[in-house]
Amino acid sequence: MMRITAVARGEVQGVGYRSFVTGCARASGVAGYVKNEPDGSVLMVAEGERAALDAFVRMIKAEGDALIRVDSLSVTTGEANGEFAGFREGNPPQHIPPPAAPPQSQCTKPPLHARASSGCQKKSGVRS
Repeated sequence: MMRITAVARGEVQGVGYRSFVTGCARASGVAGYVKNEPDGSVLMVAEGERAALDAFVRMIKAEGDALIRVDSLSVTTGEANGEFAGFREGNPPQHIPPPAAPPQSQCTKPPLHARASSGCQKKSGVRS
């Protein structure tokens, strides 16, 4: 498996290019994402077998499309790391680690079994 990072420049924002790229990804069987960049370009990251990536790159040039105009497409290759499941529009999913448990000293209530053994009991309001 390989990874490509591609940047398309031209008439690529506001013309349905990201949806077009997503269709190309599904047709070629690659995984990754596509997103608009602030400078007007479109960034694509895709992983897959070399033949699938070659087909993907040919398709995303959008040659002959009435609205989309790709003036330049820069592509760099690298090793895949398998982080994508499918292809999506927008930012890639971020791995967010779960919050760490607070240190024992920050716990305000002792565990239930400690309360029962320490004599802490709910008052019932009944006098004996």
